[in-house]
Amino acid sequence: MWGFVTGLAIIMAVLVWLYRSKQTDVAACAAALGLERVSDTIERRGDTPEGLAFYDLLRARGIVAGCGAEVWERTVRRPVDVKFRKSRGSIFTLLELTPTRLPSATFRLQPAGAMGLVEDLMKGTPTAHATGDTAFDQAFRLYAENAASAFAVLTPALRSDIMAFRRSVAGDLPASRAGNLAASTVLGSFVIAADRVSYGAFGTPSAKIGAHLRQAVPLLVRLAGADPR
Repeated sequence: MWGFVTGLAIIMAVLVWLYRSKQTDVAACAAALGLERVSDTIERRGDTPEGLAFYDLLRARGIVAGCGAEVWERTVRRPVDVKFRKSRGSIFTLLELTPTRLPSATFRLQPAGAMGLVEDLMKGTPTAHATGDTAFDQAFRLYAENAASAFAVLTPALRSDIMAFRRSVAGDLPASRAGNLAASTVLGSFVIAADRVSYGAFGTPSAKIGAHLRQAVPLLVRLAGADPR
């Protein structure tokens, strides 16, 4: 009997420690972005561009670079799952910005690598548009309904800065199949929608993830067309 009670007490202590550790990590992620942690449970569900179901929990909210900002913890169903459960799958931390003016083009930039392979598996071979910048096109896939509008946003200077961001986050990896696969494990996708822009990084909210997302903020603003540089 005492053994059972002791074991239960240990389990409860571990759960409390995990909960507090989680809250500390979320607070550190929010602080890295200058946001406030959200204590209320706000959730949403949907499908990723690759066709996988996701479950989101809002973790932080505030203003970043003059834009409304939210941090979501996203659980994405694994392709092998038969039934999606929010407690299973891959975890991402998503930063969403609401620009002061609507983006001038809608498109998605996805690092070439693992998620591209998943997308090919889920939907067949998608149509990616080449910018004509060989190094950039080898490192990223561009998806857009209106390629010309996306090209107008993706200026040579912005493409160069996105490649510099890739090196900063993933290291100086070659734009080869192996290099892209390695880079895609740490790089996220930029999604420019009609009313918001987002960037997601693999992993749960933490100080390190917050710093990663912070690096993406200037690029998100420029991809939204709010900064003409």
